Amino acid sequence: MRLAPRPDSRSKTHPAMTGGILALFLLVLGSIGIDLHAADLKMQAFVDRSQLTVGEQFTLSVEFSGADAEEALDPQPPDLSPNARFAGSGSSRSMEFVNGRMSSRRTVNYYYFAAQEGSFQIPSIRVTVDGSPFQTEPITVTVGASQGNPAQRSRPSPGMAQSQPESITSQDLFVQASVNKKKIYQNEAVVLTYKIYTTVNVTRYGEAKAPDRSGFWIEDLRDSQQQVETSYEVLNGKRYTVATIKQQALFPSSPGTKTIAPLELECEVRLMPTRRSIFDDFFSDPFGRTGRYLIKSDPVEIEVIPLPTAGKPGDFAGAVGTFRLTGKLDKTQVSTNDVVTLSLRLEGTGNVRTLPNPAVTFPPGLEAYDPEVTEKIESRGNRIEGSRTYDFVLVPRAPGTHKIAPIRFSYFDPELEQYQTTVVDGLSLQAEQGSSPVPIDTVAGSKQDIRLLAQEIRFIKLDPGDLRPIDLSLYQTTWFWLIATLPLGAIAASLLVRRRLDRLAGDQAYARGKRAGRLARTRLAKAQALLEPASQKAFYAECGRALRGFAADRLNIPEAGMMSEDLSRLLADAGVTEKTAEEYVGCLKLSDLKHFAPVESSAQEMKEFMDRAEQAITRLHKELN
Repeated sequence: MRLAPRPDSRSKTHPAMTGGILALFLLVLGSIGIDLHAADLKMQAFVDRSQLTVGEQFTLSVEFSGADAEEALDPQPPDLSPNARFAGSGSSRSMEFVNGRMSSRRTVNYYYFAAQEGSFQIPSIRVTVDGSPFQTEPITVTVGASQGNPAQRSRPSPGMAQSQPESITSQDLFVQASVNKKKIYQNEAVVLTYKIYTTVNVTRYGEAKAPDRSGFWIEDLRDSQQQVETSYEVLNGKRYTVATIKQQALFPSSPGTKTIAPLELECEVRLMPTRRSIFDDFFSDPFGRTGRYLIKSDPVEIEVIPLPTAGKPGDFAGAVGTFRLTGKLDKTQVSTNDVVTLSLRLEGTGNVRTLPNPAVTFPPGLEAYDPEVTEKIESRGNRIEGSRTYDFVLVPRAPGTHKIAPIRFSYFDPELEQYQTTVVDGLSLQAEQGSSPVPIDTVAGSKQDIRLLAQEIRFIKLDPGDLRPIDLSLYQTTWFWLIATLPLGAIAASLLVRRRLDRLAGDQAYARGKRAGRLARTRLAKAQALLEPASQKAFYAECGRALRGFAADRLNIPEAGMMSEDLSRLLADAGVTEKTAEEYVGCLKLSDLKHFAPVESSAQEMKEFMDRAEQAITRLHKELN
């Protein structure tokens, strides 16, 4: 017979003992060096070109970034035979500080030559760091037939950038439009972001055609004058330089399926020639040539849902977002006919500019005037925030307690998907009988009249002023002739102004020439404010815009895509001396070069260049005149 064991308190595990054992276990793990945290590492692979011909070289790069980038061992180069032949490898390293933390970036480059036609896939590359596996995405490469006997590229040095092609494709440069939401409510914000993806050197870009935004209220989230920041992103196995060039908040005014029209950009790209012989360096432009390309984003469709009817408050006037209403009186105890200000502040997130005025009901005996509205709008991240302040001028006409009913403001919260109401509790104003009561029907209805109520004394005029004999004839006064000839002078002046306006409207070259000097001075003034090495890129960009814009306006030619050779020829045709033209074009080339130079210029060099650019513009202005 089996006997049941007796209950024993010692056989039970106390919760405190369990916690102590767990803490001791974690301490032992830490003492023997076992890391319970995942490695801080990001791994990605990309190729410099995904479309090439037989015999051409391409580079497969494996990039490690993060605090543990140096911990990862170099992976073995993948065997791509018979599609590609391995030619060697190299590596590069860089360090950077982000938010006070040091981050390392290490890139391992594998060089291959395409061996045969067809498409093949570079398999995933795998490494293990601190017991954690990491792998890259597969990459597809397409090899076409060799055309003639193309010169093969020489093997680049490790860490050196590849030469840019002499022409580009849609895979080298494109613009992408994206939205943060595909399905939104009417009058809810959708954030539209435009990014440029490029593997080539884009020197300038601008909107070739403004997209149609009818049906949307637009708020810019990014200042057009803000400097563009770039980053790197791997897309479809190819590494791109990415820049966010435009970001807007769109508020649809009606429900239904909406199509956001594409954005068209005109880009200037500096193309470096491919070296085919030792003589290319002597007979080609060392800075390459500039080409213009038109890129266009794809249209984006969003679905706009109508606001629900269930639970809609009676005072709802179309506000969508999250808001809060507050209010106060500047005084609560006054005399009759004194001025009181009721301030209401409506703040929150949403389309603040189109918010309706809060409905306020004032009691009899309290006279109110239309509010003075001030607004403050700002973008914070991907949201439009701000406030509207309503200042009501109130005048109590009768003594007693004047009670203002609670003030309500209803809105629809798209996150909660329901209607909300923010309320300002009722306000009271105590009015005592003033010493000089003014009847209600004798007071005019303006703020200026209200201020005059406090002025009970009108002073007698002591100065007699300008006196003249009463028997002096009107035509004998100077003022008579001035007034008589004034219409003739006004007619003559209007004719001159009209003539100038007609010429400015009808003669584009004349209008651009007149404004050229003013625009150049404005741009040089912006460059003057950037005279420091840390702002080298922005400084030389402003100088380049001043030089390019002045020449384009004076010669009446498009500013976008202005070539150095074309400018030299046009200046010669305009009668500009060769010396002046060479100096002007030289300044323009130097500004473009310094704009993208990797080495910073000193403040003295920047000051000397600005003086040189001003002198070049002045000399060109004199010769063109």
